[in-house]
Amino acid sequence: MLSVKSFRAQYYDPIPSLHNLYEFAGSSFHDVLYAGTGGEEINIGDRIYVRGMSVDFTPLTLNDMQVMTPSVKMTQAQLDMLTKLEVLPEENIDGVECFHYRGTVDNEKLIKFQEPFFTKMFYQMFVKASKMSGKALDEEKVSQSIKGMLEDAAAHTRTQKIVDEFWIGKNDFAVRQMKAVWNDSQATSVMTKFYDFNAPISIESPLDTQGNLLPGWSLVAPDSFSPTDK
Repeated sequence: MLSVKSFRAQYYDPIPSLHNLYEFAGSSFHDVLYAGTGGEEINIGDRIYVRGMSVDFTPLTLNDMQVMTPSVKMTQAQLDMLTKLEVLPEENIDGVECFHYRGTVDNEKLIKFQEPFFTKMFYQMFVKASKMSGKALDEEKVSQSIKGMLEDAAAHTRTQKIVDEFWIGKNDFAVRQMKAVWNDSQATSVMTKFYDFNAPISIESPLDTQGNLLPGWSLVAPDSFSPTDK
């Protein structure tokens, strides 16, 4: 069974300016976002570097990338969220013979799957706001606010019809390509493609030969996710 230690992925949606490129190599990754500011994130161990990101940006973590890494576990988790599963004709994706499935997402399962990520993202928003204002974080108030935000996000998800499509390697059961369509509209669809499994991917810190940050880059403080030049 394939064990993916490194990979690249590309994420597209119908808006031409939104196109992410991910590179993952064990304990480091590189995320290039071609949207708005055209920002980048480099994560090496516990050090997070960013360039050109908006103020409300929430960095990815190594754990986030590990969840994204193609594997039998990841494939099963994705397929388990589908109802009305269709088996479509097999296809070849970049030389790999793939099973081809399509199904409607069970929104309650999706809400449960997304809750840890949303909880972390919302909490980081409050931490950032607290740092910027200089006011102490009221954990109880934040907890109640996050609960309401999660309820709002869940209510929105319940209004959506999401159809997922997967191309899965026949020999390793790892996802090579997946597509999501919201409310039967190709205009609100996204496609993610995974490739270069276990390729020799090198990800380096954005530092010059003296160890200083290259122009435009900041080192993000892990506890606050706010940029610093230290």
